[in-house]
Amino acid sequence: MRLLRRLRQAFAVAWARYGPTEQDWPVPGGWPAKYMELAPVAVVDLCGGERGVSKWVDVSEPCAVWTVNALKCQQACHQTNGYKGFGACMSKCSGEPRVEWCALPES
Repeated sequence: MRLLRRLRQAFAVAWARYGPTEQDWPVPGGWPAKYMELAPVAVVDLCGGERGVSKWVDVSEPCAVWTVNALKCQQACHQTNGYKGFGACMSKCSGEPRVEWCALPES
């Protein structure tokens, strides 16, 4: 029983590595992601899942990484190219998502 519990914990830690750390999300009110390992709404909306239920391990890693990077790019491009060149900035910064990411993780 103890071995099974440790294996589950090791598996969860291995799959959750691509999730944010406390230093990445120092946002007040961001406790659900920290304590419950819930994926943010933007990640769940784009990568599949259910708001308030899906955890980082339930969504595709490449899709989640791309979504978080795209959100960061959106903020940066809006600041630097708010009136002209926003689309070009976003294309350069985040790149294009891929359809095959939707199949991961395989259940």
